[in-house]
Amino acid sequence: MKKSGKFFGIFILTAVVCLFITSCIGLIVGSSTRVTIRADNNLSSVLLGGTLRFTATGRDVIWIVSSTRDGSGSVSPGTTIINGVLNVSINETYIVIYVIARSGDGEPDVKEVRIASVTGVSINPPNTSVTAGRTQQFNASVT
Repeated sequence: MKKSGKFFGIFILTAVVCLFITSCIGLIVGSSTRVTIRADNNLSSVLLGGTLRFTATGRDVIWIVSSTRDGSGSVSPGTTIINGVLNVSINETYIVIYVIARSGDGEPDVKEVRIASVTGVSINPPNTSVTAGRTQQFNASVT
């Protein structure tokens, strides 16, 4: 009975040592984990000339902005992503771009971002005058 107890103790010790070594190797080599990114307020669109902030899980995240989902397409000059902040050029020609985050050798995450532009502003009432010292309420809609 004592021999089997000793064997069981050696087995447990060996298993603990193997787990420790495996986790250390994972830390040194880097584990393959999927990165996930999220836009502030879960937004999926931004105006021309606007910015949108992203956060990502993972360490040493590399950010890419592209006109293609695989990250190989270019965007218009001035459209950049630095430290998770997407700046869209006022001259961006694509209506959809992709924000990609990579960390280590893990799977990247891709978010589609729609580029919106303002084509008009309507103000109601359209024709009115306001006497000095008085107030007038207006409503505006953006298209």
